[in-house]
Amino acid sequence: MKTLYVNPRNGPKVSEEERFTAKYIITRNGCWLWVGGGAKRFEPRFWVSPVMVPAIRWSYAHYIGDIPIGENIYQTCDNKLCVNPDHFCSMKPIYPMLTDEEIRNRKLEAI
Repeated sequence: MKTLYVNPRNGPKVSEEERFTAKYIITRNGCWLWVGGGAKRFEPRFWVSPVMVPAIRWSYAHYIGDIPIGENIYQTCDNKLCVNPDHFCSMKPIYPMLTDEEIRNRKLEAI
């Protein structure tokens, strides 16, 4: 079921997915570079009424499915503004914390 967003200025109703796709551009390496809210602070944010949510979590939940309980979402491309779900992996937190590069290498070894 699509959730429709009603523009408060009497604009057309658009789905969350349409609003989301309007807020990124696709780069040559396949990253979906977020240009919406929070981009200047490297914290992609997306408005899902009535709250702002991390755009990365919204992208994962929308395109892949529920985020497993107790797991975090990591980007395998090292681009903090990337919201491409193909560049995400979910893993349990690892302590001591690994760098994104170490996580990416660990994911590749598991394949």
